[in-house]
Amino acid sequence: MARPRQVSDADILDAARACFLEHGPAVSTNVIADRLGISSAALFKRFGTKDQLMRDALMPTEDPDFVSMLQVGPDDRPIDAQLRELVLSMVRFFDRFMPCFATLRAAGVDLYEEMAKHPVPPPVQNHRLLAAWLGRAVEAGRVRPIDCDAVASMVIGAVNGRSFLSHLGQTPLGSPEGHVDAVVSVLWKGICPEESA
Repeated sequence: MARPRQVSDADILDAARACFLEHGPAVSTNVIADRLGISSAALFKRFGTKDQLMRDALMPTEDPDFVSMLQVGPDDRPIDAQLRELVLSMVRFFDRFMPCFATLRAAGVDLYEEMAKHPVPPPVQNHRLLAAWLGRAVEAGRVRPIDCDAVASMVIGAVNGRSFLSHLGQTPLGSPEGHVDAVVSVLWKGICPEESA
């Protein structure tokens, strides 16, 4: 008798994410199970329901890389270089998860309700962290005095807008790197210290 295939939860979530993004929220659990070489019953044993499997597969489960950058920075490197690194990390995160969020919405999942499960909803946390990061740069004299909340909103808007348009099949500036360079170049002209302007 053949031994049953061992599949980790991470393998299941990766396969489920791919299937939900390829076929939409109505995809059969049989399709997901077949991709993994296991039974649908094994999926339900691990995740309870198809809805729970979809939420676990499509919602971010960890803080994005840029969160840790925002919590500890800015460091001693040039601020514009750090902004490029931060914004590129944000773009990559939203490029990855924008289709996931759209699929969840198509399934009728209330994303506001999902966000409310956190002590501070992640979008609010990210905005606060970016504004605080900018504030520390202002205090150090590495950025001119600015409205840090407004600049954080501008950056997040530029990131989300690009990811949303890319998801719709419209890539405004081509590569993520090209978009980030353009955004940071314009932003830096407005926030660099007076003597650098």
